[in-house]
Amino acid sequence: MVLLWSLGPLVPLLKHGDISFPWPGRPGVVFSLPIASTPGTAIFLSAVISTLFLPNLGARKALVALGKTIRGLFGTIITVCLILATAFVLNASGMSTTIGAALAATGVFFPFFSPLLGWLGVLVTGSDTSSNALFGSLQRTTAERLGLNPALMVAANGSGGVAGKMVSPQSIAVATASAHLEGQEGWLFRATVGHSLAMALIISIITLIEAYVLPGIVR
Repeated sequence: MVLLWSLGPLVPLLKHGDISFPWPGRPGVVFSLPIASTPGTAIFLSAVISTLFLPNLGARKALVALGKTIRGLFGTIITVCLILATAFVLNASGMSTTIGAALAATGVFFPFFSPLLGWLGVLVTGSDTSSNALFGSLQRTTAERLGLNPALMVAANGSGGVAGKMVSPQSIAVATASAHLEGQEGWLFRATVGHSLAMALIISIITLIEAYVLPGIVR
């Protein structure tokens, strides 16, 4: 179902099932709710279809399992929703862009901070894709202004974002719920943040080397 959802001809059709409307009081801001096109819908439908072919499951057991899942993950669902809401506030208010602009002002040291910007983007948004959408243009523009390779800086943003995924609040919330460690989010964050930062710093050093010592390695 997920592969089917990614087929080119089907994607535009699925988008017709999404909901979007102008946000009240915010001219030019459109709120989008991808109900049909999101991969989560494909996964949910695959579960529904499975109930038709698994003889020992059936609709009743499936509904009971769904209810148990919602009850068990209720706290996680609320946490993820609140974090996403916070990310929308950060982005719409310009706070994320302000942080990015501050790092972009580091001049010749920008290649070192470029992956950290991607790391920060994933920490805030919970998604490497969202981080790239948020800071990708800034990375490219700053690279061109400083005479650096735009492809390298944009790639550094994505690579640093991957290192930040393990400390993303959404990832931590889902991980604790999956392992039945609800309430241990702070402990998990403290246990992983050192590894995450170390990985991001290694990527920063590699990016710095590729920018100035081996500038032709990325074309």
